Amino acid sequence: WIPQYLLLLLFDIGVNYFFLCRMRRQQDKSGGRPGSGRAWLIASLVFTLFILATFKYAAFLLGALLPFTTILAESPLPLSDLLLPLGISFYSFQLIGLHVDIYRGEIEAPPTLARYALFVSFFPQLIAGPILRGQEFLPQLTAPARITTEKNRRGIWLIASGLLKKVILGDFLFAPLVDPIFAEPGITSGPLHLLAIYAFAFQIYFDFSGYTDMARGNRGGSFRTGSNLLITMLLGGLWHGAGWNFLLWGGMHGVLLALHRPLRDTRPATSPVQVRDWWRILLCFHAITFLWIFFRAETLNDAWLMIEGTISGSWNGPLPFWGMTLIFAAMLMHFAERWIRNRATKFREQTAGIVGGALEGCLLGLLLVLVIAASGRGGEFIYF
Repeated sequence: WIPQYLLLLLFDIGVNYFFLCRMRRQQDKSGGRPGSGRAWLIASLVFTLFILATFKYAAFLLGALLPFTTILAESPLPLSDLLLPLGISFYSFQLIGLHVDIYRGEIEAPPTLARYALFVSFFPQLIAGPILRGQEFLPQLTAPARITTEKNRRGIWLIASGLLKKVILGDFLFAPLVDPIFAEPGITSGPLHLLAIYAFAFQIYFDFSGYTDMARGNRGGSFRTGSNLLITMLLGGLWHGAGWNFLLWGGMHGVLLALHRPLRDTRPATSPVQVRDWWRILLCFHAITFLWIFFRAETLNDAWLMIEGTISGSWNGPLPFWGMTLIFAAMLMHFAERWIRNRATKFREQTAGIVGGALEGCLLGLLLVLVIAASGRGGEFIYF
């Protein structure tokens, strides 16, 4: 957080609101003719992406071009890393999504600059995601709040379960298995490298478990769809971080999605998981776990060192039985969580009343004590 960057946010909001007003005015004058206001939409997109690229990707692009600039200038050019403004990726794409939705007529524009600014800069949601659509957020600003005892009860349990996953499981139990190995890849034994890779898969799951993934449909031929998946995931990799490791992480995800699409199961997406799907689950889990190496490593070279350390590192020493036990326990915990969620509503109905309230209070109190006891590490979220 740098207070001076608040001026950048206000500048971004002011300029884009001007573009939005001009776009809406042109659409109104043309009577809603298709294509009207497109120039102002493009101007907004270019301006927003330019600001984002300047602060997030300038050093990465200059670094990629450094060998060529060194040849031309006969001496290395200085690279200055700009400090990344808080939440710039989220509010930039959230702003772009709002303008595109308004242009398509899927939602009405915010009636005032204040309402528009609130949508763009709503930081309680913005810094952790996911990216919201205007039709999901803006109607809540006008709808009257309906607070009930059951909503409060569910909210408390959601916060409690989130603290359990993040503080106790992600930070206290799994982070010590991950951070030291990724900090110095290629140094320790092969089993510890492999354990760190598996542990990070569970750490990031527990870190992101409370988030909601948003999926959008895709239409077109198989080649076009595969190309769109590849491009989308490449951009997704760059969105997560400006580095070759993130670009490779996103690109490999895109390739796997493109290869999977013609081979995917023809069953409806709502079909329950069956026992015969075990090999699909195992294959998918290990493919994603392998790609997490490039996401977690600081650089692309560190990622190769992690892979090399896993394969060629010494396997003669004692196995990390504590870490292996924790991994298997986390796997069983995943199924236990699904079982609890499917029966949570019935449990709340059965525990209504004084006795049930006392039981819930004791469980929440015990959970709070565990969270406080395990919170000494003070781990931050994996990314904002």
